[in-house]
Amino acid sequence: MHEGLKKYIASRTVIDEEEMDLMCSFFTPLQTKRNEILVRYQEMG
Repeated sequence: MHEGLKKYIASRTVIDEEEMDLMCSFFTPLQTKRNEILVRYQEMG
């Protein structure tokens, strides 16, 4: 589920599997439509 994220993190730093799993637990997959606005200007604080 988080394979792309794991590959990116592994390419940037050395991290063990336990820390990788902990870090990935903070992310949730998000499916969006093409050209969908993810954060509106007014929501930025």
